[in-house]
Amino acid sequence: SAIIISRDDGRRLLRTVQSVVAQECPWPFEVIVVVSGTENGAALVREQFPQVTLMELPNPALPGEARNAGLKVARGDFISFPGSHVRLPQGSLAARLRAHDLGYAMVTGTTLNGTRTLAGWASYFLDHSTVLPGRPSEELRGAPAHCSYRRSALETVGGFPEHLRAGEDTVVNQELVKRGYRAYRAQDVILVHRSPCRTVRKLLSHHFTRGRGYGRILRDLDGVSRSDLIRSRGRHLLYRQTVGRLRATTGQVRAWADPRLASRYWVVFPLVALGCLAWTAGTWFELAVGNTPSARPGDGSRPTLSL
Repeated sequence: SAIIISRDDGRRLLRTVQSVVAQECPWPFEVIVVVSGTENGAALVREQFPQVTLMELPNPALPGEARNAGLKVARGDFISFPGSHVRLPQGSLAARLRAHDLGYAMVTGTTLNGTRTLAGWASYFLDHSTVLPGRPSEELRGAPAHCSYRRSALETVGGFPEHLRAGEDTVVNQELVKRGYRAYRAQDVILVHRSPCRTVRKLLSHHFTRGRGYGRILRDLDGVSRSDLIRSRGRHLLYRQTVGRLRATTGQVRAWADPRLASRYWVVFPLVALGCLAWTAGTWFELAVGNTPSARPGDGSRPTLSL
């Protein structure tokens, strides 16, 4: 099952749906589109792709809620979530299923950049340095950033937390690794991601929002509090989010980027650093002034799915 979640996307959604529907695969698959918010995405999908399963949610939905809505009607043994800003080159879905057939519950692949402005390249390196084209196929030691799933693994955690604006898959992936499920990086599972970060302003706002999502995870699941920010825990977090992340990103570029991609990284490195600082600022803002949500994983925000 390929579940495409969309909020306020309108016509942009059609490119993603077309790339998934057109996949040639030796295994049968279904396409489910979950739409919420404004724009006329649902009407466009209904008109142009009558073969897909379309779900219209009555209110604007956060990613976890939209994922769970699709999961409840999905019939596949394996579940993929190609985002509404993603295009799948031919063969991507078949390669993903071949990797799952090796016995892995989580499979991630290679992400290519579809937003070729300076800000778009900076966001690409910040978000996708672990899945650069030159990284070989291998079993991963920890949780992947984005992946598809064996259905039975998702059943064990009851789906995705619904109160997070970002990072809902991070929570699930880390929990699956804790429970002993294995993850695999398949180099030939390729997707093209079109980031919304076309301008520097959008780069900063986007990563500030992502940082707030990470702050909610730290607060709700790891118990990081406002008072921790002025203690050694806060100093460690600040170092890890700034110097640590930039070092890790640079190391991954040096290890897996070809000369042309590496040179592009150094051209946009100042913007990479700015995006990293925006992410850090969002995290600290959330931890300092954010409100603890009433729903958390474990108390109903990850409903048991009737699969």
